[in-house]
Amino acid sequence: MSNFGGMDLSTYQPQGKNYLYIVGIDEYTDMPKLYNARMDAEKIQSALEEKYQFDAGLTHCHFDEAATQANITQHIRSL
Repeated sequence: MSNFGGMDLSTYQPQGKNYLYIVGIDEYTDMPKLYNARMDAEKIQSALEEKYQFDAGLTHCHFDEAATQANITQHIRSL
């Protein structure tokens, strides 16, 4: 049994909503290509949704060419 501050973490259910916004860019226009940023972002997303009750409906991702300043700004303003 995991315990944190007197709380049994094995039965803990979070309250409220968890929002998740992920950006993963492997291909920049002015920098060398990366090979794991997008994959790492996707793995983090999966782990948070599967293990930590982040609602997939409250998750938004921008990857590679979709991760523009305009798209990121538009999404943040829409919250």
